Amino acid sequence: MERSTPIPMLVLCTGAFVGIFVWWRKERRAKAPNIPMAQGGLPLLGHALQYKEDPAGCIRRQEERVGKVFYINLAGRRMVVVGSDPEAMKQVAMQPATVLSAQRAVAEIGFEYLLGTANVYKGTTFHKRIIKEEISSKEKFDTMLPTLFQALSTALDDECRAHNSRDATLSHPDVFHLVRRCILRAALDVLVTPWLLHRDPSLLTALMSFQDNVEDATAKAAVLPRFLALPLCLWPMALSRRRLTQRLKRILESVKTEAEAAEAGPWLRAFWSEQVPLQDAAEFVVGLVFAAHKNPAIGAAQSLCFLRSLDVTTQQTAATEAKRLQASMADGARQKGGVEALLAATTLRQCVLETMRITAHTLGALRYANAPLEIKTRASNLTIPRGATVAIAHNSTHSDVSVWGSNASEFRLDRPEWTLQSADMSSPVDPYKLTTFSQGVHKCPGEKFAMAVMEMMLALLLLRDSQLHRTPELSFERATLAQRAGPVPVKFQRHVLV
Repeated sequence: MERSTPIPMLVLCTGAFVGIFVWWRKERRAKAPNIPMAQGGLPLLGHALQYKEDPAGCIRRQEERVGKVFYINLAGRRMVVVGSDPEAMKQVAMQPATVLSAQRAVAEIGFEYLLGTANVYKGTTFHKRIIKEEISSKEKFDTMLPTLFQALSTALDDECRAHNSRDATLSHPDVFHLVRRCILRAALDVLVTPWLLHRDPSLLTALMSFQDNVEDATAKAAVLPRFLALPLCLWPMALSRRRLTQRLKRILESVKTEAEAAEAGPWLRAFWSEQVPLQDAAEFVVGLVFAAHKNPAIGAAQSLCFLRSLDVTTQQTAATEAKRLQASMADGARQKGGVEALLAATTLRQCVLETMRITAHTLGALRYANAPLEIKTRASNLTIPRGATVAIAHNSTHSDVSVWGSNASEFRLDRPEWTLQSADMSSPVDPYKLTTFSQGVHKCPGEKFAMAVMEMMLALLLLRDSQLHRTPELSFERATLAQRAGPVPVKFQRHVLV
């Protein structure tokens, strides 16, 4: 009988030892002795199970137990969580990329696979530049708003036509899904070109499905060890993204006629003027709709859910404001003053702002520490080590009674913060108090656009007298604004009520 050679076994053992040693060195280097570890972790899984069960509650409980800044272990992925501490939050948010890198952080959690390297390393800069030119300019944004309002209204009309019934009152199994389709369609039509969906009507469903799968993969990868997350979540999504990108590339290449060029949105015009390679342009469209439609859609649908829980008088006031807003955005109305019209609809705006507070992400604003960072506050003096991943806990600030008062957990439109004057669509509140749109050097550049979209979509839902059958509890499971624990059926009118 031949004796088996021990060489393969030695190679495997050596490889395993080297892998474990490299992992141990990385973990040791990324762990600071003076930052406390969250309590209740399990072997291998760490705090992944308790985080998955109740993300927002998990972070709040750990803040109470170990302090406002702490380590959490999500199935081997350790990160420093900065909780409801404005001093610490500001010191993190204001660091340049040489110290805390957003690009490397999102790459490490899997977005190089989910959205591609072009989006991670080039797309954000590209999108910021277009937003600065088209939306930060009040004159251009004012001109865009009526077009955007009409695109949202047309998208809702299209959804009505998709119903086989000719009844005046229509039903949809989930208002979140309905609103997503409307906002995604409008974003593609206005920001890129309506010819994307003219050429490929099924692209809308494909993009929504892709984003749902990205969202699902992100949630699973966050609580799985890396060696499992790659084959089970990230690699399959990378293949799906490449297929979707090729599909978009073919459509973008075909949009060439004079009539089509006349309907080019700011992103398509920028692709042409800057001679962006078609492959990159297609990748950028994927990244654009990923950022521009899902959270605003959730925010608009959640605003309706919360508004319908309030007293009848408040709902009637909001409906009246919706009619005035429609008149100001109508064809033939003055093409300037769109921002003023949105700001004047105070109940609608307050509803959206309060929704942003209640539904803010559990963890966001991820950063990778390229260098050690000392955090000094009145409560502590901590050092974030090189190699650590840092995350800001948005929702815990919004539920902190020392920040938002004893009724912090309640949905209230009468908060004094919402009466503050604002010259534009951005939040009037200090970004370290209302943290939803992040802050510092990486504050969300699309805040004004998102706020406008949410308010206009809410107005359109009210104009159709949208009524909800049932509203499940909030769910913070996904890496988005809080959603609901189940579908939210809605009934609405086929035509706008006069």
